[in-house]
Amino acid sequence: MLKPLLHLWSLSVEIQFYIFWPLILLLTYQFKFNVFKVTMIVFCISLLLNLLFIEKDAIGAFYLSFNRFWEFQIGAMCALFIQQYSSFYERLSFKYSNYFILFSFTIFLLIAFMTPSFQTHSVLLVLLCTFASLSIILFSQNSLMAKKVLGNPVMVGIGIISYPLYLWHWPLISFGQIVTNGRLTPFYKFLLLFAAVVLAYLTYRFLERYVRYGSKKITLILLISLIFVGSQGWSVYTRDGLNFREKHIKDSFGGRPPQVDQACLKQFGQYAPKFCRASDNEHPVEVLLIGDSIAHNNYEGLAASYSLEGKPFAMIGWPGQKPFILGSADKPENESSELMHQLILGIQKDPNIKTVILAMRTSNIADPTLLLMQLQQTIFELRAHGKELIFIYSPPEINFDPIECVGMPPFRPVLRESCSLAVKDIPPQFFQLRSQLNEMLNANQVRSFDPYPMICQNNHCPVKFDDGNLLYRERGYLTTSGSIKVFKDFQDQIVQDKNPKM
Repeated sequence: MLKPLLHLWSLSVEIQFYIFWPLILLLTYQFKFNVFKVTMIVFCISLLLNLLFIEKDAIGAFYLSFNRFWEFQIGAMCALFIQQYSSFYERLSFKYSNYFILFSFTIFLLIAFMTPSFQTHSVLLVLLCTFASLSIILFSQNSLMAKKVLGNPVMVGIGIISYPLYLWHWPLISFGQIVTNGRLTPFYKFLLLFAAVVLAYLTYRFLERYVRYGSKKITLILLISLIFVGSQGWSVYTRDGLNFREKHIKDSFGGRPPQVDQACLKQFGQYAPKFCRASDNEHPVEVLLIGDSIAHNNYEGLAASYSLEGKPFAMIGWPGQKPFILGSADKPENESSELMHQLILGIQKDPNIKTVILAMRTSNIADPTLLLMQLQQTIFELRAHGKELIFIYSPPEINFDPIECVGMPPFRPVLRESCSLAVKDIPPQFFQLRSQLNEMLNANQVRSFDPYPMICQNNHCPVKFDDGNLLYRERGYLTTSGSIKVFKDFQDQIVQDKNPKM
């Protein structure tokens, strides 16, 4: 629902079919193949690919053109059938047209009520819709039922504006969801659908009719319009988006800087990190933060803290990759786990790195016991090579989008005046895992830092500063200004309280 032009995929499938199918027909006639057999072969191949993709790539099964060609082939086979067996088709249509129309209407009504029980893309669902539509096309001419229902002036009017209505309805509803951050009420959905009908009529009345029946100048106008739209798209791309979009709004309220520094890559580029930040361009790193995107989120606050001590500080990590070393019997789950393993081996051998800070996201952990074992193993290995260790807990995840607190002028209003998370709304698993981590870290005498008491006080966790800046950028990630605020007393806490109470 958050992609306003997603519905145009069907037009791209249609256009691609009308490019490739004529070429196939041309080759068929040139080599004197049987057209019906060729049509059947293309139908079977496309349907088989669709079925295979559903198991491995449901999104590809739905959107890729060659997975949907079989639906067009049904129409092609039907046209060939009517051409070769016209008399049989006329007798069938004359006697049974009402039954076919009744079948089609029944199928559409059942699907309208049963669709939620189907998966996102069901071949059975598409087959039913395709054959029901085909029945209406083939048998409506001789069906009294079809003439009564589909020949109604209201239905005819809807049919006339159906194409522009298809083009208008999805962007309006999609932008409505974006503006309201997914909280579009049924009343506003109705208003948007009404607006789509009005816009569809105006489009048909003043644009579609002119394009279809206007002068030859329309070709030049369409070409100029195409160039204009293309240039605007290029402009948006080169500017990295528009300054009223969500990314820029979040950046203006305390976003994150680029994820990679060239100075950091000079020292750690051999590990191909996705996150690599360094606070000192001239001296070897003495304190290194490793982990996933949570570690990257902590960089600004920790860099400010260690700059006061004059210690060169850096951060290295990969999205979703926890800072764990692999055991002798462990196999890398992916490339980033192998790179993290190699990084930790390199840290062990680097005499300049005195302190290693471990940080990672700890929400939605499937196996907390395994996580604790892997973390403890990493602690043992680094400590065996004389490294001082600090563990940083992840901040609590909020249950709403921070952008709701500041809006997106002029399009999205402020949706949440009380920009705060109640402690009671934090999942119990968050506190349970923190307790287990605390117990393990205490047992291994590892110092730690907990952002939770810096964020949450008096049973509430404010997400917005008094000056209007945001503490959180996303539901589980701090802004740059939020990181600096949370880690302002980092050195004092880890020195005065080596094992913070939970």
